[in-house]
Amino acid sequence: MSALQEIINYTIVFAGLLSILFFGLNFLTKGWLLTYLRVKASQGKKTLAIIHSVTDVYYKAGQFIEDGYKFKDRNGEEKTIPMNDVVYTDFIKHTMGVPYVEIDEQGNKLVKKDFTIIKQVNVDPARLNSLILRIKNRPRSVSNFQKGVIIMLIFLILGVIFVGYKINLMAETLTALKSLSGNI
Repeated sequence: MSALQEIINYTIVFAGLLSILFFGLNFLTKGWLLTYLRVKASQGKKTLAIIHSVTDVYYKAGQFIEDGYKFKDRNGEEKTIPMNDVVYTDFIKHTMGVPYVEIDEQGNKLVKKDFTIIKQVNVDPARLNSLILRIKNRPRSVSNFQKGVIIMLIFLILGVIFVGYKINLMAETLTALKSLSGNI
C-alpha cells in the first residue's frame, strides 16, 4: 500500500509542478498562452484579438458575426466592432496556426499595421551606421522582474530534478518489491 501511496504522491507533485510551469508561462506572456490555446481548440470558430489599450496590450478570443467582430474586453464587457464593407483579408493575419486581428480599444476599431509608408529622408549613412552600432553594442541591464524570473526558473529546474530523483528512488523501491514478491 505504501508503494501505491508514493506513486499517488509523486503524481500529485508532478501535476503541481506542470501546472505551476503552465500558469507561470501564461503570466509571463500576459495571458497570451491560455488565449492562444482557447483559439487553437476552437478550430477556426474564434479569432485571437490583440487589443491595444492606452497603457498595455492584452489578448482575448473573439469571433466574427454577421455585422462585425464580437469580443469581451478586459472588464468582461462584451463589445462589437461594426463592419460593413470591409475586406476581411486586410485585417486578418495568421501567427502560429491561428488567425488574429489587432484592435484599438479607444476607438473600438480594427487596426491595420502597415509600415511600408515609413520613408527615410535626409539620412547620413555614416551617422546612421554609427547609431546602429551604438544601439547594437550598448550594455543591457537586467531588471528586478527578469532576476525574479531567473530565480523562479532555477527553483523550477531544481524541483524537476528533485522529482526525477524521487521517481528514480521509487523505481528502485518497486524493483526491490518485485524481486521480493516475484509477481509484480
